[in-house]
Amino acid sequence: MRKSIFKASYQESTGLVTNKQLKLTPEGFQYMKFRKRIPMPLLVILLMAPATYMVGVVMPVAISDGENNFSHVMARYGTVFSNPIKIIIIIWIILSLLFLIQRKNYGVYVIDAFVTFLPFVLSVALAIFDLLFGVSVAGVGLVGSTVLVIAGVIYIFSAIFNMNQGIKASMYGTKKKVIPFKWYIFTTVVALVLTVASSLIFSPKEFNLLLYVISFGLLIVCALIAFLSEYMIRMFVAFYYFAKYGEQYKQKFKITDEQWYGPSKAKRLAKKKGKR
Repeated sequence: MRKSIFKASYQESTGLVTNKQLKLTPEGFQYMKFRKRIPMPLLVILLMAPATYMVGVVMPVAISDGENNFSHVMARYGTVFSNPIKIIIIIWIILSLLFLIQRKNYGVYVIDAFVTFLPFVLSVALAIFDLLFGVSVAGVGLVGSTVLVIAGVIYIFSAIFNMNQGIKASMYGTKKKVIPFKWYIFTTVVALVLTVASSLIFSPKEFNLLLYVISFGLLIVCALIAFLSEYMIRMFVAFYYFAKYGEQYKQKFKITDEQWYGPSKAKRLAKKKGKR
């Protein structure tokens, strides 16, 4: 019977949800206080969201306003994700404002904080990918860029497969089947050879050595996205079980009522207990 990574019991989830994995600190519990959560939306609205918008939307459009070949390529291929980035930034701002609302407990807060942080990661990843894809098309051509993207997709799916196997091994004690590192090396070598070959056969209109070299950075970005995807999905699953089995983990990690519920709710609970 195939087990899902979201179907574990509390006991099984303890193999994944550890103090080290969650990074529980006294400073982290402070965010159950309203005043500690105020800087987050301000930082997003005044700094992080505008900066991401500049890099992901404004910069590619500004580059594409020129009359040279690079500008024409950027206008066509370097602004593919401009509209999705705008939508993600709006969602990010809304989530950051909702972040001010008091959560039921620290377990719910942790997973909600992760969800609030996710649009930032997505928007930055798409912004950098958009920019580099346009550069790559100008440097090695559309065919070569497509090869690099396909290799990147293979990286991502391989990393997610390994992550899935690793989580199941941690929770269910199953045998860990992983895609070996040499597969990544093989994929990289094949992608590089095919990209160089395609750039010679389907060469861009204007050759620019700097753009040609930077084009291969697209593969590095895809590799970083693959690593980040693996890390973040693993963290999300850990946070999911931490929230799902919150009361059990509260006892296991010896978290106080004030840390878990926040000062206000902890006082109300203490009064109720005192009346009994």
